[in-house]
Amino acid sequence: MRNSCNLGPEGNWNRCLAEAKGKYFKLLPQDDLLYPTCLERQVAVLDEDKQQRLALVFCARKIVDAQGRIVAVRKYPLGKTGLVQSSKLTRRCVRYGTNLIGEPGCVLLRRELAQNVGNFDGSISYIIDLDYWFRLLLRGKAYYLADPLVAFRVSSGSWSVTIGSKQSVDFEKFIAKVAQNPCYMLNRFDIVMGRFMARINNYLRLIFYRFLLN
Repeated sequence: MRNSCNLGPEGNWNRCLAEAKGKYFKLLPQDDLLYPTCLERQVAVLDEDKQQRLALVFCARKIVDAQGRIVAVRKYPLGKTGLVQSSKLTRRCVRYGTNLIGEPGCVLLRRELAQNVGNFDGSISYIIDLDYWFRLLLRGKAYYLADPLVAFRVSSGSWSVTIGSKQSVDFEKFIAKVAQNPCYMLNRFDIVMGRFMARINNYLRLIFYRFLLN
């Protein structure tokens, strides 16, 4: 299917949700990559979860440039393959000031759960995916696969590069939003550390993009 006009990330991703018909749902941006065993391994995790206690399964990912060269590997800090408590995962994301779960291609979830959670919310554009993962994690735990099973591509035309310095501003807005929900159990230290780390991460990210894309 092809949109007749550019819907932007929120509109496009929500159309994908609306058009999905399968048991499971994975959103894969067109310039990212799935490695051969990604779906097999992630589906196996959710198939084994007979009680449906898992909200999502995520994995490590490689960062590649426009030519497909691997420039970095991102993993959940100190994470081993297995269950991750949702409260621990969300608080860690806040404290680290970044999306430790990963971009859309890293995550597999049940379509039924997505229908219950609702649409993607693009009101804070940079964290549209992380906002959705947080909402899912209010409904269950996560399962982490420590092997990099996807690749996230960074190029001069990619959305994540285009929004540039706005990323730390958006992450601070996101922290303020989730801090209002007691279900996430954030404390003052989480909030202060998250704001600080978001600014540091944005600075380092811009240096990384400049080095990578020049």
